[in-house]
Amino acid sequence: MDVSVIIVNYKTKELTHNCIDSVFQNTNDIEFEVILVDNNSRDGSAEFFSKDNRIKFVESHSNLGFGGANNLGYSHSLGDYIFCLNSDTILFENSIKILFDYYKKYAEKKKIGVLGAFMVDNNHTYNGSGHLLPRLSDYSNLILNKLMRRSNIPFPIFPEGVDCVEVECVTGADLFLSRKLVEEVGGLFDPAIFMYNEESELQLRIRKQKYHNYVIKSTSIIHLQGATLTAISNQISSEKYYNQLRMNIKSRNYMLKKHYSFIWRSFYYILRFICYAPIVLLGKESCSRKKEIIKILLRNE
Repeated sequence: MDVSVIIVNYKTKELTHNCIDSVFQNTNDIEFEVILVDNNSRDGSAEFFSKDNRIKFVESHSNLGFGGANNLGYSHSLGDYIFCLNSDTILFENSIKILFDYYKKYAEKKKIGVLGAFMVDNNHTYNGSGHLLPRLSDYSNLILNKLMRRSNIPFPIFPEGVDCVEVECVTGADLFLSRKLVEEVGGLFDPAIFMYNEESELQLRIRKQKYHNYVIKSTSIIHLQGATLTAISNQISSEKYYNQLRMNIKSRNYMLKKHYSFIWRSFYYILRFICYAPIVLLGKESCSRKKEIIKILLRNE
């Protein structure tokens, strides 16, 4: 088996079905399998996908989070290469074969860790294929961007005529890597991370082993979520935003403690607090919720 495509479904039945269809409609000249993990959706997804004979359906009876569900799918995989693909992506060309061929051709020369495709929105406009790993400039740059009203620019930037760009971290929507590498770095995703930052933690481990992560422009994949986030000021009254912020910070704290020094983390947390505290305090949520977020921002564990 060349490639195992792992897709996680959580209450996105229609999106997931479209994603699966796009994989089978556009993938050829390669031996592959599609493993779908349903993360206890309870919306009819299990009954629907269990009847699809094209896929290997794995049902989880609890919500394992994104990383945990991918790990479950990985335990059922047979491929020499693993392709973790978000359910909100659509393939419109033979992307899996292109990624597979590129990885095999340049694996040793470029010492490839994770490989990703050129991600576009529904209008085929580039919307970002990677991001940076944590750095002390994260929040100072965010503050400056807000003050100067700078818009987000999709990352990475591809110079004219360049097909492959090295990135610190490939976006979690499409992660292509070898089974051999997964085993070398101690597994796919850290099971301690329920959601957010799991792809960063994985690629930190990969980079520590002196591998490099790349995005190639020779194949594109539609990512329906897009890369442009709603401004924080428009989200702060949303309960969903608070829940996402809490999970994001908790998983980020865990990753930082695992991979960064105490002194580095301390400076990082101070900058994070300076950036977020005014936004939280000026929000329209209850005092108890504000206190909860402030406590998470201050937590150095």
